[in-house]
Amino acid sequence: MYYQTNNQIPPPQTNYPSLNQHEFQSQIPQPSAPATDFSNPSLHYQPQMNTGLPFNLGDSPIQVTCPNCRANVVTYVIPQSGLFTWLLAGALCFFGFCLIPFFVDACKDVEHFCPNCKLTVGKKKKL
Repeated sequence: MYYQTNNQIPPPQTNYPSLNQHEFQSQIPQPSAPATDFSNPSLHYQPQMNTGLPFNLGDSPIQVTCPNCRANVVTYVIPQSGLFTWLLAGALCFFGFCLIPFFVDACKDVEHFCPNCKLTVGKKKKL
């Protein structure tokens, strides 16, 4: 077993080459732009904005890519009473059926959630 008699620890030995800043910067790979052919003016490239959310959320679960956890999931939906539900209930009060819209899911707004991270993916409002 080796015991060190003095309290001094020898410095670590490094055999790293010394580089100045210019040499160091030249060794870092630089990003390059992709080659683009502009010779044919009839071809137009339009980038697609894929946010993972469809433009028309329905009343039933849909398959989306969650913007939070980036998982490809089928959403689960929760109907919630919204403005349309309250207006319809107010209009039906004259006929004595004021609570019916609160029990019919077709009269409610629908909120879509991710089953993995429980994030609200989107909401479809009736009004």
